[in-house]
Amino acid sequence: NESIAHINKLIVKRKINPADVPAPILEALSTHSSGLKTIRSLLEAGQIKSVKDLPEVVRGNLELDFVSSFEKRINGTIDAEIKKIKERIKELEEPGRKDYDLKEKLEDARKLLEAYEYVRNKEIFEWQSRIADMETQKVPEGYESLPSVLDVLLVHGHKLAPEYVHGMLKGKAAYETVFDGKGERKIMYLDGKYLGVGGIAITQQTLVVAEGLKEPVVFASKTPKAKNDLVEKIDKLEKELAQVKEAGFAQEALQSYETRINLFKEINELYKEYSKLEYCDDATYIDYAGRLNSLYAKHVKSGAYEAYGYQPYSELFAYGREGINESHNARKILAIQANGGLDHVIQNKYVGQGRNITFMEALNHPKLDGKVVSLNELMDPQFKLDGKKKISTEQYWMYVVDLLETSGNMNDSYGLVHRDLKPENVLIAPDGKLRIIDLGSIRTKNQLESTMFPAAAPSKGAFPSLGGVTATYIDNVKSYHEAKGTKGPDGKPLAKFGFSDRFANSQIISESIDYRVAGLMPDQIIALEQVREYLKEPDASSNVAAERIRNVFENY
Repeated sequence: NESIAHINKLIVKRKINPADVPAPILEALSTHSSGLKTIRSLLEAGQIKSVKDLPEVVRGNLELDFVSSFEKRINGTIDAEIKKIKERIKELEEPGRKDYDLKEKLEDARKLLEAYEYVRNKEIFEWQSRIADMETQKVPEGYESLPSVLDVLLVHGHKLAPEYVHGMLKGKAAYETVFDGKGERKIMYLDGKYLGVGGIAITQQTLVVAEGLKEPVVFASKTPKAKNDLVEKIDKLEKELAQVKEAGFAQEALQSYETRINLFKEINELYKEYSKLEYCDDATYIDYAGRLNSLYAKHVKSGAYEAYGYQPYSELFAYGREGINESHNARKILAIQANGGLDHVIQNKYVGQGRNITFMEALNHPKLDGKVVSLNELMDPQFKLDGKKKISTEQYWMYVVDLLETSGNMNDSYGLVHRDLKPENVLIAPDGKLRIIDLGSIRTKNQLESTMFPAAAPSKGAFPSLGGVTATYIDNVKSYHEAKGTKGPDGKPLAKFGFSDRFANSQIISESIDYRVAGLMPDQIIALEQVREYLKEPDASSNVAAERIRNVFENY
């Protein structure tokens, strides 16, 4: 035992090359917990390339250690977790639930239940049998620089959540080439817990193993909703049409169903064509949006916003454009960040190509207990950023300053308008810095001022695609003028480019004044209110607003 402990220390201190350690010594090391830890660290560091390169006895000990440590970790909590998940499913299945993402919530809860029950009910011989099957699996051609699923399971599996272990055992790990701002990068990933539907994208936790990473990283991941959603919608409408025909409804009712079915079918074909694009420049985007508009005009004769107009129109733009643009826009931002700009927009992520994945902020960071929090949460004066300490009023408003400066730079320096700024889309990342997320609605000046939008008069409630997608944070009338580049009698723009973001920021400031002014003097609050009103002016500047808020606090 003393000799093994001594050799272990020498390997840890890199005084012995692992490649020079004879198989019997490695086998002896693998009978000790400290030795297994060393072997795992050597695999992480790449000094041992793969689990498959280890002697059979060592692999067997790694497998047994993984199974026993994983079972020990979950046995104390898994029954309680299963009970919670079952209660959650029962709650979601109650009649009358109207959650807009009910289908996704139920599906995720059932998947979690399956994962937890699967790992709880596995006997040791079943684990070993499945692991033996994994030993025969090869890393896909072109991805040899990445670890195999077996490597990830035996080296890191004892620390991973049951849903990821379940995914690996079930063969659900996927390999893909993605873009990280400096070029292409190869990754292996596994989807995990559902976090919610944002617009038309599903957000979930995703485990990512990339070249150069010592261990898997858990990201918040955004993907467009499944492409078969349109197909499901077509099927549903066709069933409804059959029922309407059987009930003897008027021809007008039948026609409305047929119009929508034909529209969705053509949109689906165009969507499939667009989804194959690896990148989308302004010209391609404008051309594609124009073709979508043509489809709409062809099928809906009564006008863009009458009768059945709004629903097909909004879904047309959503399915055909916004989800895929999340990935295209992330590539634009990453390219800017590679040259040192916009470091407060989503960072440390990978943008998928084939599946249009956007991996956002890493969650397992030592700071903030691995938690990414939103500005919405920070508005609560009682909220504790690190679980221990509250955010001061001044610190909170400095985050607002960061938001204003970042969105101002997007507008003025890079010609981008976010169009969906709101507290939920402003995160404080694990490094303590502010990040703006949700890139699906970003447009360039060229895109906004193109002819892709119908030339209809602006009105309240119209043009959801022209200036953000959350009603509270958008002024539809001025956003219309921003998009069309229209000017007043004096020749000045009725809303200068970036107005959508400035108006949203004014609304965020308004909410912040409601919740985050404890300890401020009356004249400080008045100054903040003046900044809020200033941002609603057609030619305001977010950077000027940021400086004014900074002065509010520097002068006291």
